[in-house]
Amino acid sequence: NTRETVQAIKGMHIRKATKYLKDVTLQKQCVPFCHYNGGVGQTVGLDAGSVAQRVLNFYCTFSKMQRVMLNSNADSLVIDHIQVNKAPKMQRRI
Repeated sequence: NTRETVQAIKGMHIRKATKYLKDVTLQKQCVPFCHYNGGVGQTVGLDAGSVAQRVLNFYCTFSKMQRVMLNSNADSLVIDHIQVNKAPKMQRRI
């Protein structure tokens, strides 16, 4: 879920990415699932997609913090590199 969100906003300008994420939280758009799309429902007019509220809230607050820290005009900033790590496997009893 997080991987698909990251792939959707990679290469976007900061303002466009934040607007896109806000539209996703308001359920005007959805995050398209391209890689792990088995069992994912569809949205009208789009392919398989979903809305991840917790992930989107994190990215919106993170992008605001980045703009404040850089203290530059946000129009020229582009999301060039963003990375998501796989969760560690937990040990279970058999």
